[in-house]
Amino acid sequence: MKKAAVLIWLLGFSLFACDTSFKSCLQKVKDLHVISSNSLEIPLQNQKTLIYSDTPVKEALKSDPFLHLYLVKTQKNIHYPFKINRYLPNKELAAINSSIFCGEIVKDQIGLDTLAKFSTKIPSFAVILNGCCELVAIATSKGIIQKPYIEHFLKKGGIYGDLGVRLKGLDVASSNPFLKTPFKLGDHILSFDGKRVKDRGSFEQKIAFGDIGSLHKVEVIRKGKKRVFKAKLYKREGGGYLSDTFLETLGVYLDTELRVIHSSFTKFLKGDKIIMIDRHLVKTEADIRKWLSKVEKRDFLVGINRRGLDIFIKLQN
Repeated sequence: MKKAAVLIWLLGFSLFACDTSFKSCLQKVKDLHVISSNSLEIPLQNQKTLIYSDTPVKEALKSDPFLHLYLVKTQKNIHYPFKINRYLPNKELAAINSSIFCGEIVKDQIGLDTLAKFSTKIPSFAVILNGCCELVAIATSKGIIQKPYIEHFLKKGGIYGDLGVRLKGLDVASSNPFLKTPFKLGDHILSFDGKRVKDRGSFEQKIAFGDIGSLHKVEVIRKGKKRVFKAKLYKREGGGYLSDTFLETLGVYLDTELRVIHSSFTKFLKGDKIIMIDRHLVKTEADIRKWLSKVEKRDFLVGINRRGLDIFIKLQN
């Protein structure tokens, strides 16, 4: 009983200490009106504001449709804008909206599709700060966007690199047939430009932040043998809040029900529902990637439902 009482006291004390140490950060968030019902507006230096919003922001200097980030110019002079954490370790953190939620990031962001996780349940819209009130990450409706991706956006906007593959762990799970890539399903990634790949998160980050058009040496294990390939970095077209089926390479974007919501490719119309790839039924984005990866012939068919009528569209890889 004594041990339990001590643990409860320590927990209560730590929560009190956390609330106290981040109280000034909470006041700053309130004073600068960072939190709204469906967005975060974070004042930065040089009269610029970083915005996360579930709805599009007009007249943005930079925009990122993958992560719903925007950078806008403001006429306001903020005396104490937010700085991005550069030196302090990310251990004692707090997610702040109208309250303080102390904890730490327990799972890092992996690319555009798997956002980071916090050690405790936090609101969908919050800023994650260190004890100096510096920005470490932002909490969104989909997960946590970490500092490296925020900094990349501030430098390059919503432009990311793509090797034309999607991974499961460090194994190639699907490959874009519309791009020239040397990879095959099942290839296991070993190294990138001569450096051993430790985990998927660090590898995805190198690819995402790389220069479009650059060439890289990628070592893989294929059927038990080591192989080294030169691979080109393409511009990423799908992922994050956008659909990610490889059809985005053609300018075709889908909703969660696999209906076309935007197409710059004349063969597809808004409202078309993807139902089949190369005569294989599909129900998810992963299904589309899977069967597109296995297309062997140059010409293949995509089955769609258009206004109640099932038809086939011929594509080439």
